[in-house]
Amino acid sequence: MVDIFDNQLLRVTKGNSAEIVITINNKESGEPITIGASDTVIFTVSDQAGKTVIQKTLSIENLTEDGHSLLLEIGHDETMLLTGEYPYDVMLVTEDPKKVMTFISSTLIIEPAVGLYTDDVGGDDGE
Repeated sequence: MVDIFDNQLLRVTKGNSAEIVITINNKESGEPITIGASDTVIFTVSDQAGKTVIQKTLSIENLTEDGHSLLLEIGHDETMLLTGEYPYDVMLVTEDPKKVMTFISSTLIIEPAVGLYTDDVGGDDGE
């Protein structure tokens, strides 16, 4: 399960895969920004110590049919983290090195799975 909230908070159940559609909008106009052929979008999740635990690089190959959104796929093995909150950000890197911007900075929550990956008493063991 993946829930995406208005503040870009992501909730994923531990051990589940996720498909997330990311749209980059111009901050002033609200219009979608077109991803160029040499642009990349980097999705990075870190643990509380700042160590990268998930990193994905997206490009025009990941564009959805609308031509403005990107499909981010996270595998079930990548969500086998300790349950809890992880900061994440999404950054656009353009061909022009002066045009690098983080456009989403929020939290990924790994939620306990019910009946899977549990300890002896039925709770999430966090591993």
